[in-house]
Amino acid sequence: MKKLRVLLALVIATTLALVGCGQKDTEKSNEGDKNPFEKVAARYENQIQDYENIDFEIEPYGSENATYTYKYALVNMNDDEIPELIIGRTDESVGVQYNKIFYYDKENNKLLSPTKNIEIGVAAVGGMRADLTASNKNDGLILNQGSGMTGQFEIVRINLDIKEDGTIALKNTKIKEYMLGGEPIEDDGESIAINWYEINDLSALEAFKEGKLDLTKKSEENKDSQVQENAETEPVEEPKESGVKVDNRNVFEGTLKYLSYNEVLDLQDMEDPNGGYADTSEKFALLVFDEEIVVTANSGDGEGSRTEKAKMIKLANFEDASNYNGKRVKVRVKDMFWPSDTSLPFGQPYALEGNYEIVE
Repeated sequence: MKKLRVLLALVIATTLALVGCGQKDTEKSNEGDKNPFEKVAARYENQIQDYENIDFEIEPYGSENATYTYKYALVNMNDDEIPELIIGRTDESVGVQYNKIFYYDKENNKLLSPTKNIEIGVAAVGGMRADLTASNKNDGLILNQGSGMTGQFEIVRINLDIKEDGTIALKNTKIKEYMLGGEPIEDDGESIAINWYEINDLSALEAFKEGKLDLTKKSEENKDSQVQENAETEPVEEPKESGVKVDNRNVFEGTLKYLSYNEVLDLQDMEDPNGGYADTSEKFALLVFDEEIVVTANSGDGEGSRTEKAKMIKLANFEDASNYNGKRVKVRVKDMFWPSDTSLPFGQPYALEGNYEIVE
């Protein structure tokens, strides 16, 4: 009888131990399933915080005093639950943004990156023009690129090529070619704007970690319309000078307009020259003249300068544009360029940030 009691005690203890282990394993499994994106978000956050050490594998060809700005985006390139990370570095001296893509390798819990970058922007020299959008099919990027010097452009789909040796590369598939000034390009509605975030703004990662990231929802960077609505109640910086003479060479006068992509098209009374393949979330600060004037500006291809009639000047990256929207201003311009591509406003000169100032 005593042996039987001992045997029963051993059986009960073993059963309880097995149940306890099973519960711990279940709890551990459930804990890991609570947040399936946590590992990815941690890797992405580490990469974002280390942005200054990213090797973009390019030779700087801008000014020696060039400044660089960084931003990031999350875009789904292979139709799964984990978006890819894109970190962009913009060389403000030449107007080009270099983009590095990072893919999360689930099996090894690490990031992989192609050696090749994606270049976008409007180069101040050379005529390069490129714009990057996402596919609403969640299976890649769409690049519209070409040269304003030759007028030859192409639209390319970019996918990830995941290789057996554990590396990845960018796979480009040409969709179509076209010439500037040729037949209008039909918009198939596939392209959607990429939502970019300032490099220190981790709100997109937090939303992704919580499973609440909506890739179609505009980032704070693209919500300038809200700022515009409140512009009338915000104080405007007082003019730096008074009585400045307008000569239409260095000082220009007109109405400052802060417009959306489609509003610029309406202002110019024209169809979209980019056929729907441009980032239509972009906002434009324009100095609009009362009437056409003669303007001399550098050629966008870097070959000297030319004099033509213009209706407006684009003021690139004007942070306070919403505060001046609809107001009469005078602007001193140190240097500006004629476009060598189909960027908006079409055929009108532009001044880069740092080359203009509001004087009255």
